[in-house]
Amino acid sequence: MILYTNLKNLEIQYLGEDINNLQPQPILRLTSANIKSEIKSSQLELLDKWFSQHAVKSKSTKLFIRELFQEARYNNFVVQLKSSK
Repeated sequence: MILYTNLKNLEIQYLGEDINNLQPQPILRLTSANIKSEIKSSQLELLDKWFSQHAVKSKSTKLFIRELFQEARYNNFVVQLKSSK
C-alpha cells in the first residue's frame, strides 16, 4: 500500500502491556470542519445514519465513503472520519 511507503514518523503508545504481544492497527484519520461526529470503518452499519446527520446527499460521495470503508476492512486498516475542530 502507498500509505506505508510514505511514513516518516511512527509513534507507539506503550501502555504497559507485553511489547511482544502488540497488535499494530494502521489508522487513516481524515478530518474536516464539516464533520460533527466521528465514525470508523468498523461501524459500517451506522453509515446511513451518519450520512443523514451530516446531510450527505451526493450518491458519488456516499459510494466513495462506502468503498473506502470496505477497502479498509478488507485490508485490515481503519479509516476514521472526524472533526478537525
